[in-house]
Amino acid sequence: GDEDSSGVIFETLASLDRPVRDIKRAMCRATGLTEHHCCLSKDMPGVSPQGIRLGADYMPELKDERFLGDCGFKDNKALLFLIYVGDLPPRLEIRREVLPPLPFSR
Repeated sequence: GDEDSSGVIFETLASLDRPVRDIKRAMCRATGLTEHHCCLSKDMPGVSPQGIRLGADYMPELKDERFLGDCGFKDNKALLFLIYVGDLPPRLEIRREVLPPLPFSR
C-alpha cells in the first residue's frame, strides 16, 4: 500500500535561486531514480467535498523551470512530495519517518 512506499528518500540544502530541475537532478543522481519519471509537488492533493483525500493525479506539479524562491515556501524550508511514475530501483533507501502535520486543503 501507500505506507509501504512512503518516507524520506532525499534531503538537501539548496539556494532559493535554483530551479526545481536542479533538485530533481540531484535527487535522481543520489537515489537512482529516473528524472523523467519524477513529479515534484509542494502540496498534497486536496480533499473532496465528502472529506476524502483525492489521488495523486490532483497534486499540482512544480514545473522544472520554476525557481525555489518563487514557490511560496514558508521560513525558507521546503517539503517536496514525489510522485514516481516508474518502477522504483530495488535498492532505493526509504527512511520511514512521521511527516509533519499536513493541511487537508490548500
